Amino acid sequence: MQITVTTLTGTCYPMEMDPSATVAQLKQQIERRVSVPAFRQKLAMQKNGRKELEDEGRRLTECGLEHGDTVLVLVTEPESMQVFLRNDKGKTHTYEIFPGETVTEFRQKVYRVEKVPPEQQVLLYESKPLQDGRKLEDYNISPNTTITLNLRLRGG
Repeated sequence: MQITVTTLTGTCYPMEMDPSATVAQLKQQIERRVSVPAFRQKLAMQKNGRKELEDEGRRLTECGLEHGDTVLVLVTEPESMQVFLRNDKGKTHTYEIFPGETVTEFRQKVYRVEKVPPEQQVLLYESKPLQDGRKLEDYNISPNTTITLNLRLRGG
């Protein structure tokens, strides 16, 4: 079925979806098209008023979505979220991060817990190095995912 996904800026994205697809699958499709992580999406159907599509396990047809309908995507700002950091010894600690937090700020948190100076930290998420000057959200870090801490060797 053909639906239209509309952002708050008014940009419209036509999407072809299987009627038996779930709300979670629609969010994944929106993430690929619109580059908004699924966990930050709040979906609402614009039909006979506005109805939120909250149950990610429900099929689109069970939510009343039909061919030609419009789905509004709201981007939420999570208050904070937990991530895990696995250190070079294999031990995992939990960290609370906030929207807009930078890699540099996160390194300071890591230093306070792990006692590894920021200049010796090599932080990886999904095998990609996290770079100073960027925000953690630039890497699409999701709640309850793991960041790896490796050590940068001195000298040489």
